[in-house]
Amino acid sequence: MRLVGASACVTAICPALNALLSAPQVAAGASPYRLLERTGAAFAALKPDTAAYVTVIGWLLHGMAEEASTDRRLAATVLARIARLEAYRAEAGRRIAELGTSLMDGRRSVLVHDYSSSVLAVLERTAATAGPLIAYVTAAEPVRQGAKVARLLAAQGHAVHFLPDTSVGRLIGVVDIVLTGVENLYQDGVLANTVGTFPIALLAARARVPVYGITELLKIAPHNAPEIGELTATTLHEWPGDQVALPKAVIVHREVLDLTPAELVTGYVTEIGLLTPAGVAGALDPVLAELER
Repeated sequence: MRLVGASACVTAICPALNALLSAPQVAAGASPYRLLERTGAAFAALKPDTAAYVTVIGWLLHGMAEEASTDRRLAATVLARIARLEAYRAEAGRRIAELGTSLMDGRRSVLVHDYSSSVLAVLERTAATAGPLIAYVTAAEPVRQGAKVARLLAAQGHAVHFLPDTSVGRLIGVVDIVLTGVENLYQDGVLANTVGTFPIALLAARARVPVYGITELLKIAPHNAPEIGELTATTLHEWPGDQVALPKAVIVHREVLDLTPAELVTGYVTEIGLLTPAGVAGALDPVLAELER
């Protein structure tokens, strides 16, 4: 629960499941399928709006419901799938970082809103191969990961400007490109990400600044974007916190995701190349097919 970012969380779940399948209770005869099923359900429940968790758990366990027994071969099969998934994601991350870096050619400033391991990987490679950028980093309230992002980008060598979320309109005119992480990507090309991404994309469109989502295709949901009210993810901490005294009658909003319409997104940087929002539909199918090989 201390992790942020869908990609970082998926990266963490693979070794966790690996350890689970090697646990003494499996050796003692407990059903590895039931252990994985319960663990996967609990993991997905942490972020119910995030398709990547359901996709990963579903792929690791598909076709096994009828084999839910104490058979150690089932655990071996899932362990092999975990290894295949980790290898695929490592190569996908390399491709995404390489393509994302190519977008920065001739651009010297970038706006980043909230933590994204995929965006950070792109900017780390950019710093190493093309030199540091001017990075404008928002505070990312109420998630509060902006300061962490600012520290990480400064460590990469970028010249970092840290700013309140509400000051983006003042600075968007000096930004060359907006790079955003993606919590969820939908078949219609809409993205869900940290609240504030939508207004940043609106301001970027007005200023004619391109907006690119940096994402693995495993984050694609099997359906179009929901209604905004259907996104249930909230902060894992109290917000605004004890230091802010509010009357009990005040309704405090702790929702952490908004939806950015497809028409505000220039493109998506993925492991299979640069996709337009219209190209998202069906793009997950080849990934699952490749994992099966």
